[in-house]
Amino acid sequence: MATSSSIVQRRKGWPYDVFLSFRGVDTRNNFVDHLFAALHRAGLHTFKDDTMLGGGQPISEELLKAIRESRWAVVVFSKNYATSSWCLEELSNIMECHKQMGQMVLPVFYHVNPSDVRRQKRDYATAFETHEDKFKGDMDKVNKWREALTAAARLSGQHIIPDHGSESTYINNIVVQILANKQPRGASRENNLIGIQPRIDALISLLKMEAAEEVRIVGILGMGGIGKTTIARALFNRIAHKFEGSSFVIDVRENSSSKKDICALQQKILEDILGVSIGFGIHDPENGGEVIEERCCRKKVFLVLDDVNDVKQLEFLAGTREWFGLGSRIIITTRDQHLLSYANANDKYIPALFRIDQALELFCRHAFRKSSPPDGFVNLTNRAINYAHCLPLALKVLGSFLCGREANVWGSALDTLAKTRSGEVFDTLKLSFDYLSVFEKQIFLDIACFYKGYNVDDVTRKFDSFGFNPVIGISVLVEKSLITISSKNRLDMHDLIQEMGRKVVQASVPNSRLWEREQIHDLINYKVMNLSPFTS
Repeated sequence: MATSSSIVQRRKGWPYDVFLSFRGVDTRNNFVDHLFAALHRAGLHTFKDDTMLGGGQPISEELLKAIRESRWAVVVFSKNYATSSWCLEELSNIMECHKQMGQMVLPVFYHVNPSDVRRQKRDYATAFETHEDKFKGDMDKVNKWREALTAAARLSGQHIIPDHGSESTYINNIVVQILANKQPRGASRENNLIGIQPRIDALISLLKMEAAEEVRIVGILGMGGIGKTTIARALFNRIAHKFEGSSFVIDVRENSSSKKDICALQQKILEDILGVSIGFGIHDPENGGEVIEERCCRKKVFLVLDDVNDVKQLEFLAGTREWFGLGSRIIITTRDQHLLSYANANDKYIPALFRIDQALELFCRHAFRKSSPPDGFVNLTNRAINYAHCLPLALKVLGSFLCGREANVWGSALDTLAKTRSGEVFDTLKLSFDYLSVFEKQIFLDIACFYKGYNVDDVTRKFDSFGFNPVIGISVLVEKSLITISSKNRLDMHDLIQEMGRKVVQASVPNSRLWEREQIHDLINYKVMNLSPFTS
């Protein structure tokens, strides 16, 4: 079972989160069906074999492959589980994967005693009498099945006794246990974030997770580029599974410029937290707030509102603590301390700038693709860190800009920064823009003004029609850390970088790009008034 390809697969990730092993006649249309639905709602990719196969058929290669490619196996031991040679063969392969590949196995004893499974007593004893008679010539197979049952039944699991508690509670416990041990998407990246663990620890302390009878609001407060969103995202990925529902609302400031935008954010919060489509569209923010309160007031939720800059956003997205159930936690990232006072936040966390050693490591990762500078660049590196003021975003952008350049170019660029000293962070970010080609500048400015959040392929086709060479242009902007491409293939950039790009437009050719309704309205009115024959 532990083939080289299996081990490679384990290192890369598991195609399935969960493999369900069960006896169809006992549980297919009740417990297992509900368990599968709950796993699906939790975003866990689950393999459930719904094929009704006759006795005596060998286990298929497809099924064996699904077992090998599942991070977890949930085995539902029911009264007739051991009567199926198919189920026992599945279990034998599961326990082999558990032993050889580290597959996690969770036994669920559904209306059966774990001791009966472990020792093959009562119904399980009767089933094995039949197997021993049927497989007289292959007792090794039968003994292997016995060993698999014994080993699986010794593992910690869930014992579901008739009329002893709700089955939904047991199902929820199973889902929570799997989520708690599931490597979150992006976790490997977060493990490489410099200085992230003490920041997460500080936030968890402020959240006071043990205070289950209250709703707590914690703000992450700080200047742009200090890493508020990065910290909030890392925290979200670590603890979201501990709640009944969760939602991370990115870029609230940018995505709430109209009532329609607010309604879209309200709908996202509802569908994230409930795990299903709400079945209708929200067209009025007041009504949307009422729906959030009505649907979420009894649920323990985790909500992150990222980059909030207006009290109206809070009113419509997280109006009061009563909107959410006891034990809920709300994180607000903002540059405005007044907003946290308005939200009556229980506490606030202000991320400190990087220490010099942390700033050095982050800068070197982007400038040299390693954690320390090579000979001949030590002094230049110290100068660069000084100009970036240990601000994570500026370190990343400046390091990416200087990567691969000769020492004399470093010196010239840093001299330029030393001469300006006007808006030091903006000047650091703008330095990367100044060194772009003409077409790369056009692409960057268009993204900053219009296309942030758009699908890369759609934008590429538009740029291609203007002869901008967008494929190489976009790749250069990614390399320079001026833009990123999300997992959903959408263009993104930090709001400070976007602000820098828009200021470049306003300072150079003010009306060449218009992205705000008021600007467009004023310009059209101006043109109409000046072209009208009735104006004096």
